[in-house]
Amino acid sequence: APGPLLLVVAADESAEFHRQSRDMAAFWQSIGAPAELVVPPGLDHFDVVNQLRDPDCELVGLQLRHMQQCFDRRSTSAG
Repeated sequence: APGPLLLVVAADESAEFHRQSRDMAAFWQSIGAPAELVVPPGLDHFDVVNQLRDPDCELVGLQLRHMQQCFDRRSTSAG
């Protein structure tokens, strides 16, 4: 089964980016996999990438939490 999916689309992106992200999350969920769509307010895609340089920012925390969920899911299904 597919693992969890984390999608991040900045609030200031185009409607098309938001539609694609919603569609991807809905598809992932339709095949029984968890999907989380995060929309950080007041950012565009450059801001999102630039924030990832800061290990204390919220987006890095989201990534780390997502990675932990993937590892936990994998170790649970392996046992």
